[in-house]
Amino acid sequence: MQIAHDAASEELQAKLQSERPVVQRTTGDHEALQQELELARTQAAEAEDAAEVLQQVKDSLTLQLTQQQSKEKELEAELVALRGSEAALQAQLQAAESRHEGKESADADAQTTPEGEAEQLAIAAALKG
Repeated sequence: MQIAHDAASEELQAKLQSERPVVQRTTGDHEALQQELELARTQAAEAEDAAEVLQQVKDSLTLQLTQQQSKEKELEAELVALRGSEAALQAQLQAAESRHEGKESADADAQTTPEGEAEQLAIAAALKG
């Protein structure tokens, strides 16, 4: 019976020795997978952080673009108003020039016609007297 017991014990020892590398290999595989999983989690967290930073940059640039477009529209409206003012001033200038030219022409006509000369002489005499 002792011999059968010893034989069974040796058989169990041999079986245990043959399965030990499998357990060690499985444990090693498990640890490697755990490390890969941890690395993947770290990379995912870093990617989320980078995506958040990119979204903030995008939001900031979008805001800047919106502000710039708004300023551009304000400047365009101001330019249109200035062009309108310029056109009004041009019209006033032309009207003033026309009046001035008309007055000069009337003065010239008055001096060259006999009636105009008589009027000029009467005005001069009134001023002297």
